[in-house]
Amino acid sequence: MGVGDLLAQHYSGVKDLNSVNWVRTAKYASIGLCFMGPALTYWSNIMHPWMCVQRNRTTAVFKQIISDQIYLAPTLNLGLVSLSDLSDTNSYEEIEQRICEKYILVIKRHYAFWPAVQLFCTFVIQPNLQLFFANAIAIGWFGYMSTVLNNGENDAQKQIEPTSENKQRRRYFFL
Repeated sequence: MGVGDLLAQHYSGVKDLNSVNWVRTAKYASIGLCFMGPALTYWSNIMHPWMCVQRNRTTAVFKQIISDQIYLAPTLNLGLVSLSDLSDTNSYEEIEQRICEKYILVIKRHYAFWPAVQLFCTFVIQPNLQLFFANAIAIGWFGYMSTVLNNGENDAQKQIEPTSENKQRRRYFFL
């Protein structure tokens, strides 16, 4: 998640290492290390034995994707939104308000993006490359989430005017 946050900051206009908000990057890296990593490891340890006993691979994949989207996605996204706001705000009312504002947006985007990635990864990517592919996509996703969750962070700071260089970089960012 820390790499994703660095990508998000670079995409938003940070040009050198002195301009990087290292506290924010450390916050997202610690969320990834202490929350997302253990939660995903625990989830995969639960799902892997269950997937191995399924007879039909296609049915098993769809059952796993549905289970991921019903049980795992809401929990992980709520944890991500909560933990990212926990260190930024002072009161529980502010945290609750920010969760109400951002959680619905995050979960909608998650449901629009990750099932397609899981299907593509499972049925198109070779099995020995699936983990690499999913992790590469996750870095970009966490960069996007960092941008969404911190879009109001720079209100007090000077906003960077979009130049032709920034517009061109944004156009080719994911190529």
